[in-house]
Amino acid sequence: MKHFLVYNCNFCGSKNIRFDVLATTKHKSNYSNVHWEAFSQCSHCKRGCVFILEKGNNFRSLFDHDYIDSYDINLCNNTKTNISDHFKISKILIAPTKEQIICPSYVPDNVKNIFDEATKCLSINCFIASGSMFRLCLDLVTKDLLEKWLEENTISEVQPNKEQRNKLANRIDFLINQDKIPKRLKELAHCIRHDGNDSAHDGNTGEDEALDCLDFTEALLTEIYTLPEQINEANRRRLERRAKS
Repeated sequence: MKHFLVYNCNFCGSKNIRFDVLATTKHKSNYSNVHWEAFSQCSHCKRGCVFILEKGNNFRSLFDHDYIDSYDINLCNNTKTNISDHFKISKILIAPTKEQIICPSYVPDNVKNIFDEATKCLSINCFIASGSMFRLCLDLVTKDLLEKWLEENTISEVQPNKEQRNKLANRIDFLINQDKIPKRLKELAHCIRHDGNDSAHDGNTGEDEALDCLDFTEALLTEIYTLPEQINEANRRRLERRAKS
């Protein structure tokens, strides 16, 4: 039996066109979170793409068992029913053209998500979008640092003014003056801001500028989040060893 899915083809523009499914692979992150990648070909232009498939309403009727690991990896092996009767298309998988850089450790989720989006854009050569996302990373980091400083210095006579709260450049300078960002990172932080502004406002960011933003952002996140937590972990291990001796 030949399996197929129906979807719009982004190559030839055909609407609700048949895609012949050539093979599928299964992926899962835990027991309940499982999906299939379907390697498919447009029946009109013959161009190929990969669909992400999720379980549809009739998924259970396809199998006689509940154990997720025993589900077929290649759904095309089933000769009794079509794939589209039991699965739904979640999205199209876009393969990166280069390796996506992993976010430094111990970075807060809200910042990590933006960093991951920036490096994903970079991996598919979307340099302007990547530069803008790296600037947003810096914006979120400095807002987080400012919030922590305010919590620690509620009675301090020195308080950030409106410009320092709302404008990234002023916020960076304030945090550097208060030692929340190491002074040696001042030039680094402003480089991210300037290159990110070029992306957001002028749209003239190329690969070199995007890679600069990556290097600067990665170094800043490592300095602010990764290194302090690595030191904390080393101290915890030291105390645990002393407690056992």
